[in-house]
Amino acid sequence: MIEYVAARTLIGMLTPSSNTVLEPTIAAMLSGMPDVTAHFARFRVTEIGLSDKALRQFEIAPMVEAARLLADARVKVICWNGTSAGWLGFDADELLCAEIAAATGIPACSSVLALNEIFRLSGVKRFALVTPYLDGVQEKIIGAYAGAGFTCVGERHLNDRGNFPFSEYAEATIERMVREVAAAKPDAITIFCTNFRGAGVAARMESEIGIPVYDTVAAGLWKALQIAGADPARLAGWGSVFSFGHDALRPGGGPRGAHGGHNAMTAATAVVTLAGRTYAVERGWGRLPPDIEPAMISQIAVDSRGRVHAIRRGDPPVVVFAPDGSFAGAYGSGRIFDSHGVFIDRRDRVFLADRDAHEIVVFDADGSELFQLGTRHQPHWQAPFNHPTDAAVADDGEIYVSDGYGNARVHRFAADGGYLGGWGEVGQGPGQFMTPHAIWIDRGNRVLVADRENDRVQVFTRDGDWVQEWRDLCRPMDIFADSAGTVFVTDQVPSLTAFAPDGSRIGRCRPSLNGAHGIFGDTADNLYLVEIQPNCITKLRPLASVPSAERQS
Repeated sequence: MIEYVAARTLIGMLTPSSNTVLEPTIAAMLSGMPDVTAHFARFRVTEIGLSDKALRQFEIAPMVEAARLLADARVKVICWNGTSAGWLGFDADELLCAEIAAATGIPACSSVLALNEIFRLSGVKRFALVTPYLDGVQEKIIGAYAGAGFTCVGERHLNDRGNFPFSEYAEATIERMVREVAAAKPDAITIFCTNFRGAGVAARMESEIGIPVYDTVAAGLWKALQIAGADPARLAGWGSVFSFGHDALRPGGGPRGAHGGHNAMTAATAVVTLAGRTYAVERGWGRLPPDIEPAMISQIAVDSRGRVHAIRRGDPPVVVFAPDGSFAGAYGSGRIFDSHGVFIDRRDRVFLADRDAHEIVVFDADGSELFQLGTRHQPHWQAPFNHPTDAAVADDGEIYVSDGYGNARVHRFAADGGYLGGWGEVGQGPGQFMTPHAIWIDRGNRVLVADRENDRVQVFTRDGDWVQEWRDLCRPMDIFADSAGTVFVTDQVPSLTAFAPDGSRIGRCRPSLNGAHGIFGDTADNLYLVEIQPNCITKLRPLASVPSAERQS
């Protein structure tokens, strides 16, 4: 009889090549969770500074390549356990996580984004900063947090270039620095370096000074466990960061904040306003049955029955939720290689962009395959398809496809699937694209294309004639237009922007934590977002309505 090990939760960690603290610290933390193991990949980092040479160490390409290797280990999450976003800007980690998820199909997080989330969860406004870094790096970190609304009221740093030497400072040195900044009475103290022996200090110092101490190694592990479906609260003895358990982002879940207030980012309390309407933000919407493994959700669409079809990079590739969020079915098992975009037309046909299979696969709303466009696993330059991203269908049945990661083109098909031609090429001018990431046909019968790396939406006639472009976006991800003509665009600020049909901006809000890869709406004016990180469906439920004309004024 062949026996196998019990089910395991595998988490991946990216670490700088010269870091010698992270791995043994994570191993020690997880020693009490034998069902969870951490696996590591490295890329070259040997110094921390603001010179061109030091900054180039954190270019995305080698980090994504290291993440690809981690993906071979079938980890459930990949965490960048480093703090470079402190001086590069938080958007650097947001982009990195999005690129890792796109390249591997595995959700990604970072220690800095996790720390920022913990600050918000615990109500931190005033914080103190402990690092081994150089003067200039420390100033950059303080400035980044000031820009995000967090005031640094105390700091200590060792003015060391590192990176290897950071690991040689004893815990006693870090404890002394923590005691010194505690005199400023911050809401919390962060030990901000993943090659610094702060994780073992946190719990002791919290007990001594009565102030939360959040170490960045611990923050990264907390978030990775949460995404992987393991309860971080099982990690006792490593500080209050792990008191934010598995339910911390669910309605009513999680602990009270550091000052007794409830989590300000729960779905029960978050409210946004957009284009004359107020929405409740219901994060973590949709309930999967226990026999379906979680997988990264890429995009969503809603059928005529109000059912939400979520496409995933896992099996089954499509799961369906009833309007109340209960599980309603699944389909496509074994058929989809790399889910990216999805659209449901007036006939309830589901157009799924199978990106790396170079194909658009079409199902009916119950999951029966109807037909496909393109030739599976046969990419074509400047012809259908070369890593397509999305599809849209006009009222007369014509089909439009954004062919986005290889080609930079829009393809047009007749209602019967016959190829009618296309337009676009790589570039930054009118009618050119860098990454045509999403596509929509609006109420005015125009083709809208999210030209992601050019930071714009381009507007065309159905024949491909350029009309205009909508700018002041940061890497637009997806487009949805409602029956009133309002166009909603998600981007990586992260924000959700509403445009009137003429392209004027009529609203903007931040309903997602780190950007939404997908958006779709229903006839009840609910909006559904697919958040990048933490990867989940977020429902925007309208709390107050105003007439359509007023919304577009």
